[in-house]
Amino acid sequence: MRRFLSLFTMLMLCSMLAFSQSRVVTGKVTDKAGKEVPFASVVVKNTKTGVTADANGQYSLRVKAGDVLTISSSGYTAQDVPVENQTSLFTALEKSTKSDIPEVVVTGALNRRINAKSIGTAITTIGADDIQKVKAVNVQNGLQGKVAGLSVVSVNSGVLGDTRITLRGIRSLTGNNQPLLVIDGVPVALDLINSVAPGDVQDVSVLKSNAAAILYGQDGANGAILITTKKGTRNKPTINISTTAQFDRISYLPKLQNDFGPGETEDANGLAVYDFFTNNSFGPRYDGSMVPLGDQLENGQQLMVPYSNIPNERYNFFNTGQTLQNDISISGGDEKSRFLFSVQDARITGVMPKDQNRRTSFRLNSSRDFSKLSVGFNFNYVLQKSNTVLQNSANIFSNGRGQFDDIYTSVIKTGGNVPLTSFKNWRDNPYASPNGYYNHFGYNPYMLIDIDRSIATTHRAIASVDLNYKINTVFSLLYRLGTTVSVLNQQDRIGAIDVSPYMTSKRGASVWGQSQKASVRDLAQTQTRVSSEFFLNFKKSFKKLSIDGLVGNSILARQTTRTSITGNNLVIPTLFNGSNRTGEPIVFGDLNQVRTVSAIGQATFGYDNKFFVTLSGRNDWDSRLNPANNNFFYPGANASVMISEIFPGIKGNQNNSLKLKGSYARSGNVNLNAYQLQNGFSTGGGIAQFPFGNLPGYSINDQLR
Repeated sequence: MRRFLSLFTMLMLCSMLAFSQSRVVTGKVTDKAGKEVPFASVVVKNTKTGVTADANGQYSLRVKAGDVLTISSSGYTAQDVPVENQTSLFTALEKSTKSDIPEVVVTGALNRRINAKSIGTAITTIGADDIQKVKAVNVQNGLQGKVAGLSVVSVNSGVLGDTRITLRGIRSLTGNNQPLLVIDGVPVALDLINSVAPGDVQDVSVLKSNAAAILYGQDGANGAILITTKKGTRNKPTINISTTAQFDRISYLPKLQNDFGPGETEDANGLAVYDFFTNNSFGPRYDGSMVPLGDQLENGQQLMVPYSNIPNERYNFFNTGQTLQNDISISGGDEKSRFLFSVQDARITGVMPKDQNRRTSFRLNSSRDFSKLSVGFNFNYVLQKSNTVLQNSANIFSNGRGQFDDIYTSVIKTGGNVPLTSFKNWRDNPYASPNGYYNHFGYNPYMLIDIDRSIATTHRAIASVDLNYKINTVFSLLYRLGTTVSVLNQQDRIGAIDVSPYMTSKRGASVWGQSQKASVRDLAQTQTRVSSEFFLNFKKSFKKLSIDGLVGNSILARQTTRTSITGNNLVIPTLFNGSNRTGEPIVFGDLNQVRTVSAIGQATFGYDNKFFVTLSGRNDWDSRLNPANNNFFYPGANASVMISEIFPGIKGNQNNSLKLKGSYARSGNVNLNAYQLQNGFSTGGGIAQFPFGNLPGYSINDQLR
């Protein structure tokens, strides 16, 4: 027993001695100017033990006495740093004199980091600093003006931030022209670019052509935008907090004439006549006199206004939009694991009065390294609640406002002498109500903003799991499973309008002279995308020759389900429920399913790190096409030659590198909806829906296929 206790004590002392000989050292990697060098490699010399610094150049690593750290990064000269007795290391790397071209860039179906010298296609990478430099409230605004050929255009100035993105112009007159969006290796819908907080972005790679995005097949026919989010750090936890405010104003309106007032008729001499009831401005020239505006009220009162232009009255109708965005994130980890958790809350009010949107997102990224297996997990949840004015209601309701609920058009066509902003309180101002508003051919836009609303709640989730297994120094396996789920619940409503018999007699049988009942539509929509990718990667060098490539397959399944119920002629005008109606409800249901299966291969051959040729191929099988002819092949090739490496004498202060590159690719784009090539039946269309009571009815597509 004594011998056992003695042996146990000696083992414990030895273990404690060995442990005491190792310790954790922290450090930071910068350049000579003191700027952080992100994602630098820190390795214990002559071992495989090492870590990667975070985006701020910080790292932590367990070392022993006498260890030497080799610190390197693309574009910098590697440096050996003795640890000695230090616990904190600050290392300043020098720029490499060989080439200032980055050695890696995020690209390809796997977000593979490959040698930039080997790229023969058009790719631009934007770092986190460039995106966040202007404190953009979303990623697409952060990309504006930073990538040649990338066009980011706001479709409207609404609170939902609709944006149209194209790369190098359009390729289809009738189909989709927008690039593919890939977040952490998972292809997703382009509108999800709003869900990524700029502070969570590590870098963005823009593949400008189908040749660069050929591994994405038809989805990459218009190029691709690859967003890689931060994965955390290998140091002690770090907390970042930021607040961003943005203000929006209408920059300008169309040039409007300010000399002539409302009118659309002529007198017997052919001279323009002032018509107080119209929004057409073909009347006589302004003269400053007092003139009536609109019909007399039923009590005999008459609104009188100066017959002169009111400066900026239509411009002042619109508000100053505001966006207040708060971000908080915490990241950390150790030698084998990393994590990032972030929360973003954005509150947006639009230039359109009373439009609001609130977006709250949560992100969790984590990874863990085992001996040969690396596991990564990414999850992003976004909750969005919006309340906006409903326009173009005639596309939804049988008693919609026609084309006259377009707020912008209504404001622009308002006569220059009309005190539009005084009609805001339409419930209390008799001249702003439906029974006193001057215009016989339109509605008070302030009233429509109050009673015609679209209220929506959207839940979005993006999740992915990466499994990377290193077989040996040449081969590795990667499996990635990704999914996006979007659930929309939306209620569209138009309010009741009560018009008195007196005003009906003034305006006649037009829609503006008639009372209208309220209507409501409840819409529920679920969209899912599930992608599965499996690849065998290989990388090998033979003296001056090298090969780097992959083979594998991809499966993408998309499904959309949509159900709506519409109730017109609501009995209680303020109770927006489909059961509170008279007449038949309009019920709609839809299910679309699309699947694409692909085989993918790519290989890059290099010689002496100066000459490179890349061959790529992808074959897609698409369920939207005829089964007898539902597959097509995308070949591609590109080459690059490092001229400045072959002739180093051409390098100088103004020319650090020179590369000759070229590419060829053939691609296709299936601009079809599900079942579009099949003859199908529907229960009517537009507002004529069946069954009507006990009467069934179906209609076939108007174009036989």
